[in-house]
This record gives sequence, C-alpha cells and structure tokens, in this order.
Amino acid sequence: EMWMALPWIEQVALLVHVGIGDTPARASESPISDEKARGGQPPQAGDLDLRLAKLSIVRYCNLGFALASRSASEKIKALYPDLDCLIQDGLLTQREKEEIEEVSSNYLPHTSDWWQPFTWAVGLVQRCQKEGHICNDMMFNNIQNQILAYRAKCAHMFDYDMVGVPLIYTQLAAFATYAYFVVVLIGRAQFLDPSKGYEGNMIDFYFPLFSTIEFIIFMGWLQVAMRMLDPYGLATDDVSFDLHWVLHRNVEVGNVIVTRKELHPELQYTVPLSGPGSVGRSNLKKYGGRHSLAQNS
Repeated sequence: EMWMALPWIEQVALLVHVGIGDTPARASESPISDEKARGGQPPQAGDLDLRLAKLSIVRYCNLGFALASRSASEKIKALYPDLDCLIQDGLLTQREKEEIEEVSSNYLPHTSDWWQPFTWAVGLVQRCQKEGHICNDMMFNNIQNQILAYRAKCAHMFDYDMVGVPLIYTQLAAFATYAYFVVVLIGRAQFLDPSKGYEGNMIDFYFPLFSTIEFIIFMGWLQVAMRMLDPYGLATDDVSFDLHWVLHRNVEVGNVIVTRKELHPELQYTVPLSGPGSVGRSNLKKYGGRHSLAQNS
C-alpha cells in the first residue's frame, strides 16, 4: 500500500499533452486576422507559450511531490536540505521560492507548504482554458481532476508518516524482547562448579543452538516491526523505497510526454499474432503453453 500511494506523472502528462494546444478555432485563425483582432499590434509578450505551459504544469506537480517527499523521508530531506537545492536541480525558480516563503511566513505558521505548486498548476490550466487552448470543458475538468488526484497521492504519503504506531508500543516491544533474552542468557546457562569434581562432567559448556535460532527469529521480527516507524526511508543508510528515483523518473517521463510534437507514429497496417510463423505461438509450443491458439494450430 505504501508503494501504491506514490504518485506517478503519466496520467497528468498525457492529458496535458493531448488536452492543451491550439484548438481548431484558434488554429484556423490566420496571422493577419489574429493581428487584426489585436488592433494591428504584433503578438504580445504576455501571450502564453504552450510548450512552456505544459512543461510548467508537469514541473509544478513534480515540485509538489518533491516538497512532500522532503517531509516524509529523511533521505530526500538530506538530499534537498533547503529550497535552494531544488533551484539547482531545476525543479524550482527563485521567484517561486520567494512566493513559497512569503506565503509560509505570512499565512502558514505550521509550515505545511508542500501543496502550493499544485495551486499554480491548476491556475495555469485555468489560464489555458480562458485563452482557448483547451478544446472543451470536459477536457478541462479531466486535467484538473488528474492534478488533484496527483496531489491526493502526495497527501496520502503523510498518512504513513504522521499516523504511526504509538511510541509506547514500540518501546515496550523492544524492552520486552531484550529483557527476555537477558533472562534466557542466565536461565539457560549450562555450567557447573568445577570445584565439586563431578565425575564425567568436567566440560559442561555447549553451544546454545536453539536459543541462538530463537534469538535470530525474535530480533528479525523486532527489526521488521521497527521499519513500520520508517515508512519512506527515514534512515539515510537504509531506505524502503527510493523516492529520489521516483522523483527523477517522474520528471523525465513527464517532460518527454508533453514535449513530443506528434501524438502518435505513422499509421501502418499490421495483423498481430497471425500466421503459423508467429513467434509468440512457436515459443508457446516450445515451453508447453496451453493457450487456445496453440491448441487450435
């Protein structure tokens, strides 16, 4: 469940790539009529750059994930100790950093500011809608909903971090386990007093095989239980999930999706899995598969 709670950027990026662009009405406008609509003025500096807008929406979502990961994982906190490190990695700009710090200092005494990039993302989508770059209201709602779903995934990460096992339970379990083996060390000790001169019992020490197996099992269970307090790798030397890899992967995949110019490759006719020479069918026979295609051939 902790792995399933991690956000993935594909759905957001795919909808942004397909849904934001020049609509048929805008694409049909000639440069002359467009300039006439502006009163004879050339394109203004404030006109929206669609490629930059798509990249920014994806970057805002990944920035929100990075900020949430800093709060849920000590490893990510160690990699990005402050917002300047996010600027160096291209996830944040100086102006955006100032905006986050201003809002946090003036309105957020609890310093929960990881959600701010998502407000920028939905605001940018709304701007695209107002300027006619989204074909219809349904596509607009779908993009907004996917951004909100991505944000909900980030928020779900905090459920495993903030609502954990009560500390008294873990302390009691650790104390009981260690105390038990201290008692075992004394209670199961095998020794005699050599001064008594017991015949045939001069060597009385044997390796405690079963106690050792019990110790390994119990301590293994204890360590697994302690990992419940460390949901997303709070210890920098031993992490459950590599959130840094997930972040880099989301950035790379999202940027590739929204920057592709073509929606699909050139169309060609193919007939999948047909003919007696099908590689899949021949391999299915080779490895003893019982698929219906293999049976009917």
